[in-house]
Amino acid sequence: MEAAVLGTLAVLVALYHRRRTGCGDVIEVPLLAALQECTPFNTMRIHGMPGRYLSDAEHELARRRAAGEPCDLSFHEVDELRDPFYARYTCGDGRPFFVCCVGHKGHIERLLQGLGLWDGLVAEGLPRADPFTSTAEWGSEAEGNTVYAYPLKGRWARRIRALLRERFTTRSSTEWERWFSERRIPGVADRSLEEWLACDHALESGLVVEVDDPIHGRMLQPGPYFWVRDGRDSYRHLPPARSLGADQELVPACIGQAPDGAVTARVAPAGDDPSLSDSGDLPASAGLPLAGLRILDLSNVIAGPTAAGVLTRFGAECIKIDRPFPELDPGLSVMYSLHCSRGKRSMLLDVAEPEGRQVFRGLVKTADIIVYNGVDRQLRKLGIDAESLKAENQRVVICRVSAFGGPYPGPRSDEPGYDECAQSLSGLSVRNGGSLDTAEETASVGCIDNLCGFLGSCAVMLGLLEREGVEREWGSDGPIQVETSLIATAQALQLPYLFQYGERPPFDEPAGPAVLGEHALNRLYATADGWLFLAATARRCDALLAQPEFADSATPSPGPVPADSPCTGHRVDPRSGDEALAARLEAGLRRRSTDEWVRRLTPLGVGVAAVSSYDDLVDSRLAAEDSGVRSAPAPVWIRHERHPSGYVIDEVAQSGIRMRDAQVVEPSDPPKFGEDTREILAELGLSGERIEALLQAGIAGETWGRQYLPD
Repeated sequence: MEAAVLGTLAVLVALYHRRRTGCGDVIEVPLLAALQECTPFNTMRIHGMPGRYLSDAEHELARRRAAGEPCDLSFHEVDELRDPFYARYTCGDGRPFFVCCVGHKGHIERLLQGLGLWDGLVAEGLPRADPFTSTAEWGSEAEGNTVYAYPLKGRWARRIRALLRERFTTRSSTEWERWFSERRIPGVADRSLEEWLACDHALESGLVVEVDDPIHGRMLQPGPYFWVRDGRDSYRHLPPARSLGADQELVPACIGQAPDGAVTARVAPAGDDPSLSDSGDLPASAGLPLAGLRILDLSNVIAGPTAAGVLTRFGAECIKIDRPFPELDPGLSVMYSLHCSRGKRSMLLDVAEPEGRQVFRGLVKTADIIVYNGVDRQLRKLGIDAESLKAENQRVVICRVSAFGGPYPGPRSDEPGYDECAQSLSGLSVRNGGSLDTAEETASVGCIDNLCGFLGSCAVMLGLLEREGVEREWGSDGPIQVETSLIATAQALQLPYLFQYGERPPFDEPAGPAVLGEHALNRLYATADGWLFLAATARRCDALLAQPEFADSATPSPGPVPADSPCTGHRVDPRSGDEALAARLEAGLRRRSTDEWVRRLTPLGVGVAAVSSYDDLVDSRLAAEDSGVRSAPAPVWIRHERHPSGYVIDEVAQSGIRMRDAQVVEPSDPPKFGEDTREILAELGLSGERIEALLQAGIAGETWGRQYLPD
């Protein structure tokens, strides 16, 4: 799925570039590089990172590794080491409920105050230090904690966890969802995928649509993953997928094939871009597909900042705008910005204040794209909805990233939420944990957030293409709003299983942490010295079993997959002999090393990959920051020795999209928040006196704290 999304983005960028230059391109998206770009925080290494950013569970794992003990914490052991504001609690009806309000002062206070716990905890000495100060300033009584920063540890974590567990037994999961929604606190009861498909919000919002399938009849399928708001009526009644080869007769015309069979080149006409000369020469910036575009990024955490930041590799300029006072802790803001704010400039401006909004309107006049994560009510309040911006810039594309939004309004469309909330609501947590009782979020940090960011980038590019199309047909008709959401992304990650129809097999696909794979030819196997993942087609099975290590028994090769099999591969392989085949492969693969199997099976056309740790993967592909990463096999990690944070940081390079002709660049390191405020204000024509007045009034700012990443 990750490669599919990056490939979609690359095609949209190439189409936009073709409109500007008249030239197409050839695109490559390496699968492994796409996966690593969508899970960047799993492999990011901050050398010497302060221990305040590690949870009790991470400290325990580090202790075990140092002591040579097995790192085999059980589900319930990990549960006891969680931050209490990032944890599951059992409701009165027995259903687990995920609370996700870490690092946000408002959410934490509203939760504890609403439950009647705040005053008592404060009286007990609840630590409430400014999270943007050093832990050295918190005092020994804080024990390395402030309630406003993730992760809360030690006795304070245990104390609050116990109080919340007791409270959650007093209401049903339905009642708690209503309670959290009324107070605008992120929290969701866990559901299975089957329950999500029947959820009123899924159906009313257009996230799940009904399709008249020619084979299965009326069928529920996922709706769009990103959309243009004004064109959402087209998403209500989607046509069914066309059968393979249905449009084969159209191919010759699409590729410009002449009647005699010869293929002729088709060159798209250049657009009306003002950077093109009258003679049709390419603009000087033709190497960067998005050169000359300006993005204003008003989003936070991961998804929105990723949607804006991804486009800087193609030459777009991006200004990150945050309020002069931080609303999130350093973990949710600074830590994630180490990846998401690369290539950006940073400005602190309070757009909620009249003077700040006036400055912002000046920036809007210079912008092509505005990215924001939130709900419609927030957009209107800040005056950055499409209607409000008409007077400032009719050509701007607004990209809104939300938690639970779909093409249409639904019961949850205006609720706040994070990555883990979307996992719980959509059934992904149940799939990952194996059951409702053991539901847990995926081990990949921001697995939905990051992918949602790339879908947001796709939405932006769709908006830019739509903008040009509208202007050419009808003239400028005001800003275009495009959207995506975390919940739509959670559906994308479950695409092979997200469907329902009358004769659908049971929802019993492989799930849980103990699952090795889907069937004998697509799963993990132990070898003589480690593990590998085997992915082979039935056609390659004979060549695989011809290896001498599998000659001890005579398990037959699997038969062909039935031609009418729906969504093949979504269930444990029903073909006869699958268990026996798996046992035969298990026994044979244990006889040789992983490297030997990779060397021998790859030439046979069998997909095989060694299972390695993140550290081993990064170390094997680590490059210096001044080296040319574009020529190296993707993915590549870069060691940033001169990072502005003061730490040495290893981080995945942006190598998931490669273009033959257009230029793709590695973005610069992220600046400290507020570093570019004065410069940007001066570029808008503000005098030194006006800039100083804004800074003194707190309308603008130059820093959130003394340190880039507080220790």
